[in-house]
Amino acid sequence: KPQNPMEMTAANAMMRLMSEKDKESQQDRFVRIQNQGLEVFDAEMDRALFTEEQKALMHKHCDQYYGCCALQEQIFSDIASYCATVAEKLFIRAYNEETAKGVLRHIVMRKNRKGEILVCLVVAEKHKKLPLLADEIIKQFASVIGVHINVNSRRDNVIFGNETYCLAGSETLTDTLCGKVFEISPRSFYQVNAEMAEKLYSHGKSLIPKSEKPRIILDLYCGAGTIGICVANEEDKLCGVEIIDSAIENAKKNALLNGRSEENTLFVCGDASVGARECKNRFGNPEIIIVDPPRKGLDPQVIETVATASPERVIYISCDPATLARD
Repeated sequence: KPQNPMEMTAANAMMRLMSEKDKESQQDRFVRIQNQGLEVFDAEMDRALFTEEQKALMHKHCDQYYGCCALQEQIFSDIASYCATVAEKLFIRAYNEETAKGVLRHIVMRKNRKGEILVCLVVAEKHKKLPLLADEIIKQFASVIGVHINVNSRRDNVIFGNETYCLAGSETLTDTLCGKVFEISPRSFYQVNAEMAEKLYSHGKSLIPKSEKPRIILDLYCGAGTIGICVANEEDKLCGVEIIDSAIENAKKNALLNGRSEENTLFVCGDASVGARECKNRFGNPEIIIVDPPRKGLDPQVIETVATASPERVIYISCDPATLARD
């Protein structure tokens, strides 16, 4: 929202440039400016004969468009900006999805309630200077306790690959949720909004019918075990299922950290059918099944597994009401 006539002029001029229809859409032009830096922006402003004051205001608007996000804290933008600057100096090139050339694809960051941050650099291939980049990030930001790389050479829009290595600092990030302690690795699923996650899990627990005897709970898509550990009582039999092996290792450790006995706890790395079979073999048929799938919802195989188990109650935590209705 421009605050003065000069800012209004610059904003209008920028939007006029960005909305030109010659050869590319507005979004394509934004992406090109983002990928190529501000050189293209400067060239267009030179052609438009803008003054230096107007150019400065244009840069300000462009920086605001890309440089911050209202959903996250400023520290994330600061780390991302610093990382990109140092990576460029070290000749670690940004990855281009169209040509499949370059190294650095994504910068993934997690922050716990204590303010500690774990950084994961998703790269298309290993680069000999990545350890230098990791060291520089840790030196610059006291809140960063660890830097990892994840190698993803796939030519699609999947964020993570299968290989993850710790370059510097801590292997995991520790956080608290519903009075429980959890260790999280870079690829483990974990809710980013801890305060609302606590409300969500507490409500989920309230949906489990009260019983004087222990329940058998099957937690599908369990990630690092957060939902199951938060909602299950100590006497309940808890089986968590997840396809990411590092997340299952986190879940096993988190169960021990929170005092769950090995007798009452099982975490399985595999799909839903494998997990349900292991749960039945160890504890019996589950009475409560919890599912927390991604936006695409449940696979048909998972739906069949849940229906075959015929639990007393299914608690479905949904990221997309449309797929919830379909399932």
